[in-house]
Amino acid sequence: MKVRFDEHVDGQRFYRQKRLGFHAMMGDPTKVHASITYGLYKDMGVSSSATWPSTTRS
Repeated sequence: MKVRFDEHVDGQRFYRQKRLGFHAMMGDPTKVHASITYGLYKDMGVSSSATWPSTTRS
């Protein structure tokens, strides 16, 4: 799921972010696969997403 902050108000941001992407990572029991991969891309000079692991409860 992706949330765009400027969908209704042009240029609107949330803590300097234009959008946030939420990924469930259900198939990764360690919950670090995406963070490691994005970090490797960044180290190689490839543009990639920033990650912040979090847990939500329903």
